[in-house]
Amino acid sequence: MALYKLSPEVHADNADKTWDATTTPRTLLTAVFSVLYPITTELFSSGIGGLYGVTESLAAALAATDLTGYRLVPATGRPSEFADDSDTLTIPAVLYALDIYGRGGIDDIARPQGFVLSRRAADFFCDRDPDLATTRREVDAEAWVVRRSIF
Repeated sequence: MALYKLSPEVHADNADKTWDATTTPRTLLTAVFSVLYPITTELFSSGIGGLYGVTESLAAALAATDLTGYRLVPATGRPSEFADDSDTLTIPAVLYALDIYGRGGIDDIARPQGFVLSRRAADFFCDRDPDLATTRREVDAEAWVVRRSIF
């Protein structure tokens, strides 16, 4: 199976997570993104928080697929203390976090090191946001970029 890595824009500098520690592995229950910049893409990263967020429209589209390796978790956003203009920062009322549990090469969405996707998952995200295609890199099972010789 071909694997790809995408690098969504970073719109949040962190994400506070609430976990259910009674499960093994623990389960993400909710998330709060600390938003730095207006969320202008359907898929975004929280940078240091290591969490990926999606808008309501992308969550609905994802739920309509049979992609594997993730759960949609209710999330909210609040202005980051480091936002340039937190008073006018518009944050969507409905957000979701991607709780990624998939295994690379088996599931469509995995997280061995970053955001690793099957070809069909990468196609799904890149078709919805063509700008993501510029960040698309083929990777191996350990999420290392595959370098192809030009010779």
